[in-house]
Formats: sequence, structure tokens, C-alpha cells
Amino acid sequence: MPLTATDVSAQAAQIAGAKPDVVLTSLADTLQILLMRQLKSEGADMPVVNYDGSSTQALNTLQDPNYNLLSSFAYTDETDGYKDYAKIITDAGFKPLDPFVNRGYLQAMMFKKAMDACKACTGDDLIKAIEALDFDTEGFTAGPVKFTADNHRGQDTYYVYSWDAANSAIVPVATDLKSGRAEDAAAEQ
Repeated sequence: MPLTATDVSAQAAQIAGAKPDVVLTSLADTLQILLMRQLKSEGADMPVVNYDGSSTQALNTLQDPNYNLLSSFAYTDETDGYKDYAKIITDAGFKPLDPFVNRGYLQAMMFKKAMDACKACTGDDLIKAIEALDFDTEGFTAGPVKFTADNHRGQDTYYVYSWDAANSAIVPVATDLKSGRAEDAAAEQ
């Protein structure tokens, strides 16, 4: 689906007609909302999981318990890391739940830690400092931020959020969800 689409009726009809058990997306809020509404108009009622493509705007707008957001970032004030983040961002005149604000905050946190570790260093030394980052965000992210020379993802743990109609609120429905391959998970058991 093109990220610039304004009509997703053909895609929604195709998805609904296939009757999948679950739909995985990575769409920005506006497109995710459009797709969810079109799926509903097609009579589709399966769970949809957006993997870090949107923010809480889609959750708040849709208020649909079948829509889930997989994210490495906290979106509720249940952790000290999120509370600290929300205060800093609000004090700076921004909104904590606006799209990409959390990503910018985390990027600034990572670069500050890397720069503190290597002081006035060369580009190569900065790369080494980034690849050595390993720190706890106190719940701002679902798990620690950790880089290595072989792993540049930085985050391997996720939250899943959904809409709780009984409380009219976004709630985490899964925490500490690890990324990886099914083969790796099976090998650990």
C-alpha cells in the first residue's frame, strides 16, 4: 500500500476477502485510521497490529480494541522513564504523544551518552562509543538500549498497546515482548 494513498478501499476489500487471522501493518496514523475504517466498512473484525508505524493518534481516534500498536516506546505514564520524558518535553513546550517526539528524545539521549563516553573524539571513536551503548531507560523504552558492532537495532523489546473501552484509555496489553526469530525462541525453551 503506498504511504501516500488516499483511497485504500481496494486493499481493504482484498484483506477482508482473505479473512486473515491477523493483519500486520506499518502505517502512519492517517493511513492506519483510513485502513481501519475501510476494513470495518467491509465487515472485517480481525486484530490489526501496527508495528511502530503510528503513534497514539490512531489508538485515540479509532478507539477500537481490535487495533494494537507494537512499539518500543512507552505511551502511558506507568514508568519513571516516561514520566521524566513527559515532564522534560512538556516543559520544553512540546506534546509527549506527538509523532516522532519520543524518537527524537531517545536519539538525543543516545548521542549524549555516546559523546560523554568518547569526549572530543573522532568519527571512528564515536561509532565505537555508540556500538558500546548499553543503558536502561527506566521504562521509557520497553527494554534497555543496547548496541554492539553486530547489532545496530538498539532495542529488542517492545510494548503492545490497545484501546480499553471500559476505561476509555490506551493501555499496555503486553510488556517485555522480545524481538527475534521463532527458531531462537524455540531453542531457548
